[in-house]
Amino acid sequence: MPEPLPRGANFRRAKFLWEIGLDVAGDPTTPYGGDRDMCISIGNGSGEAWRPAMRMGTGSPILALDVARGGLEMAMVNPSAFLTQAVRGVGLFTEPLPLRIIANYPSFDRFVFMINPKTGLKSLKDVKDQKYPLHVSVKEDVTHSTRVFIDQALAYYGFSLADIVSWGGKLNLTGAPADPRRVSALNAGELDAIFAVVAGGTALTGGRFSLAGSVAGALLLQTLTLTLYNQNVPPAVAPVPKALVILAVCLLHSPRLRARFSRRPQPAAA
Repeated sequence: MPEPLPRGANFRRAKFLWEIGLDVAGDPTTPYGGDRDMCISIGNGSGEAWRPAMRMGTGSPILALDVARGGLEMAMVNPSAFLTQAVRGVGLFTEPLPLRIIANYPSFDRFVFMINPKTGLKSLKDVKDQKYPLHVSVKEDVTHSTRVFIDQALAYYGFSLADIVSWGGKLNLTGAPADPRRVSALNAGELDAIFAVVAGGTALTGGRFSLAGSVAGALLLQTLTLTLYNQNVPPAVAPVPKALVILAVCLLHSPRLRARFSRRPQPAAA
C-alpha cells in the first residue's frame, strides 16, 4: 500500500511536480545522455530565490564527483562497486573522494559478455589474440556504468572498443535493451556480440522487463545467499553457486536450447 502523503496542500503540489518530472524524464524518445535523470531538492521556497537544503539526484557513477564537490548532498547510482572505487580513489577515480555509502539497493543484475558461437571465440583473450572484427552492441552513452565496466574489463586484456573498430569491427550503439537498433540488428543476424547487463526478467536479446521475473530472481538469489551463509560456506566459494544459477537462467533464455528441449519425438512408423 502506498505511503500516505504528509498533511497539507504543499505536499500535494510537490507530488504533482514529481509526476510531471517523471513524465518528462521518462519520455522514451529521449536518448541516453539526454535529460533522463531527476534531482529532488528539499529546501525553502518562501523567498525570492529557492534555498536548497538537500539535493538528491540519480545518474552515472561519475556523479560521485558532484557530491564530493558539494553540487549534490546525495546521489543514487548503479552499480555500487564504482562508489567503492570513488572512496578508494582507484579505477574510474584518480583520487579518494570524501563519500559515505549510506544505503544499498539490491538488484538481480549481472554484466555479461555474450558472443555468438559462430565466431569461434571462447574468451575475451581470443578477441585480442585474433584481433577479431566484432560487430558488438553496447550502450551509446560513454558515461554509462556498463561502458565504464567494458573499458576496464577490456583494458585488463590489453585492448579496447576502439581497437575492435580498428580491426574492422563495428559498434552497434543503443539505449535501452529493447532499443530497435539492437533488436533489428540482432534479428537480421548482423551482431557478433552483446556487452550488456542482464537483469531478472529482462532478456539479453532486448526483451521487455518482467516484474514477476525480477521478483522471482531476487527471491532466488537472496534465498541462496542466506542458505550459503547459514551453511558457513567460505566467502571465496559463495559466488560459485550464484554464478551457476545465473548461467542456468541465461541458458533458459536461449531460443536454440528451448527449441531442442521442446521437440517432441515423432511416433514410430507402423
